[in-house]
Amino acid sequence: MVKKSIFSFFLFLVLFSSSLTVSAINANFTTESSNIIFSANSELPIEGTYIADKLPGKYPERCRIIIKNPVNERVYMIDSKTDYWQESNGKYIIHLEDKGLRIPVNPMMGNWKVEITWYSNVWIVENICAKINYKFNVGESDIFSNLQAPIYLWIDLVPAMQNDDIIVALPGIIYLSLIVLIPAVFVFIIWYTKTSIKIGKKVYKIGSDKNV
Repeated sequence: MVKKSIFSFFLFLVLFSSSLTVSAINANFTTESSNIIFSANSELPIEGTYIADKLPGKYPERCRIIIKNPVNERVYMIDSKTDYWQESNGKYIIHLEDKGLRIPVNPMMGNWKVEITWYSNVWIVENICAKINYKFNVGESDIFSNLQAPIYLWIDLVPAMQNDDIIVALPGIIYLSLIVLIPAVFVFIIWYTKTSIKIGKKVYKIGSDKNV
């Protein structure tokens, strides 16, 4: 009897999870676009986002943001928690904690895309609330913008497996140069000071010997 009850409970969990998965696949999906021409180091327009339909159960607790270039290659991904949300004219405006996402160094010119997926916890299962695409154009980037733009690295260790990717965001070239240059200058100052002190001691000793 106990085994049968346990089996029934797990069967209920599976069926319940499956129903949530189906609702996730049919989640609200919208597309927005911008007429602004962006360049390297431009901040992506994802601070506030509208969701047309009412959210199932709870407001979204987190979202996943994926940036794709004109040839649909994944450039960068980040998971962000929702900072706060508000309702306006039957739509939800979601504000994210991570608002500083920028276009990377030496970006390919053309139509870029940001895919945003929102998740909320319904009981013990995480459910997809809604999805949205932001489409925007990237034009030419000057040298100064490229020097400041972040460097995104996406390494897929095993293509057939999920959640094994290494995704890194490095600071711009100019900031990386400063990170290397400042310690180098500090080391040079220490070396120069020690060398000057040694030379000064030798000169002082030679002068003292001559006076004797």
